[in-house]
Amino acid sequence: MAEASSIRSNVTDRPLPVWLTRGLWIFSSCVLLLNVPIFLCQHLTADTVMYDLQAWSVVTGGVLYRDIIEPNLPGAVGIHLAVRSIAGWSSVAMRAFDLLVLLVSLSFLSQLVFRKDQLQRFQKTVLLSFVVLFFYLGQSEWCHCQRDTWLLCPSLLATLIRRNRLVQQASGTAPTWYQSTVLEGFAWGFAFWIKPHVVVPALGVILISWFELRKPMEAVRDLIGVVIGGAIAGAIGIGLLMLNGAWEPFWVMQLEWNPEYVKIGRQNFTFERFLNLWGRLLPWAWIHVGAAIISVGVLRQRRIEVSGKAIESVPAQQRLGRQLLVGLYLGWMAQALLLQHPFTYVQVPGIILAIAVVATIEWSPRFVFAGRFVFVVFASAVLPASPLTSFTRIRQVGNCLRDGSTLAVRSKIQQQSYPDWKEMQPVLEYLRSQKVQREDVTVYTGTLIHVYQELDLKPTTRYVYVDVLARIFKGRSGEIYDALTQAKHRFVVSGLLEAGVSREDVDGEYDPQTLLPINFPHSAFKEFPYTQPVVFRSGQYLVHRVENPIGEICTEYFPLAQSEHNDE
Repeated sequence: MAEASSIRSNVTDRPLPVWLTRGLWIFSSCVLLLNVPIFLCQHLTADTVMYDLQAWSVVTGGVLYRDIIEPNLPGAVGIHLAVRSIAGWSSVAMRAFDLLVLLVSLSFLSQLVFRKDQLQRFQKTVLLSFVVLFFYLGQSEWCHCQRDTWLLCPSLLATLIRRNRLVQQASGTAPTWYQSTVLEGFAWGFAFWIKPHVVVPALGVILISWFELRKPMEAVRDLIGVVIGGAIAGAIGIGLLMLNGAWEPFWVMQLEWNPEYVKIGRQNFTFERFLNLWGRLLPWAWIHVGAAIISVGVLRQRRIEVSGKAIESVPAQQRLGRQLLVGLYLGWMAQALLLQHPFTYVQVPGIILAIAVVATIEWSPRFVFAGRFVFVVFASAVLPASPLTSFTRIRQVGNCLRDGSTLAVRSKIQQQSYPDWKEMQPVLEYLRSQKVQREDVTVYTGTLIHVYQELDLKPTTRYVYVDVLARIFKGRSGEIYDALTQAKHRFVVSGLLEAGVSREDVDGEYDPQTLLPINFPHSAFKEFPYTQPVVFRSGQYLVHRVENPIGEICTEYFPLAQSEHNDE
């Protein structure tokens, strides 16, 4: 038996063939060299711009939650303040930080699931990093620089701290209990300020680890330490809110506004939305199937260990890392699918964890060929479909390196269609020709808030996402109306496609008097911003001059599509 075990160990730990190792290095290096500059030059999503606007508001003396409506916790704004204070306000700086966070997360993942003494650890880490980077860099701009991916970093750190403590306890060299548990709790607490949904994966990690604790008192002390660490992170966050004067506005937002925000989120939990979400993530979504099967196997093994039955000997570091990773993965997917909005970027960290779970497989000699075959088949499906291998995209590397993240470069490499930088540029040029000042422009359509950054403007009201907030907080439409009425804006910028007008109508005939599509629904002229005359148009984008009373505030999705239907 010992001889057989030794043979299997030698086969399992034998390095990959030299040609394969070199091939992975060359291919991964090419992917990084060609796509990292492109990644850095892509535009920031509207969510990221929104947090930038809040960070700038704080820098210039503003108060969080009072000056800009924000339903989420302030952790993301704090990160933006830190990054912008150190690296400046360019989009490249924020994207470089986003990539750095991902690389740090990959480092934590490698330490969590691969043994230090494992001969293949370096090669497996390279392969894991390559697959994750290939997945992440190939996603649209909407999935980049998002809180959910940043949330993964402190969560993995907390999980790694717990794994190391359990390994040390098993060997009898554990530090004083409060040193490690408090540090872990602080990491979870920091993550909570970014997004409170992290409580679910944290519970998954903690619960699955309690089987390692031999005495009930050890579990109690463990929990107390984590709670103390989380409380310290919470106290620091509260102190910073008070220092900014945002403590009271914060609670007004949480207690008076957010119940409606939560309610509208639950209405999106439909089977059709989840099917669409699965389709947008293909073929990467299939990783979850393998990760789910492996997770069941790990939990079954955990059950066998608890029952005291003999199992195959696995080093404690690797065994515990795998189990805690499964707890983190299952908890993460539970909150992502059941508690959050069905947005693509929410699912990105779950796929990264699923890739890591699959990477923990220790193939027996009999199934090595099968494992490689599955990898080749999956790679064959991913490579042709990925934008990273698009020749049209790769051709833009030179422009990225020479010109940086200009509007012209963004329009050629963008994957997310909003905003359309080719149609946006004439709008920006027109507004510059009008010599707009700090509070002269209101951006009505949420995905166009880049206008504020590009022209160095200040939002005219606290309702920066005007159309989005009007739909979510329908009971607050009166407040939004009052704010728009009192605003000192000269112009309003809006988009037709996001309001429900088809691309065919946008590109078709238009009324020379109104500059709107020829079949624009007349019932929409009583609603803001269509109560204001259009003085400039670039494709789907409109610039309105504010001359008339505001009119009604629309609280429906795709209002122009609905109005057109009603006019018929």
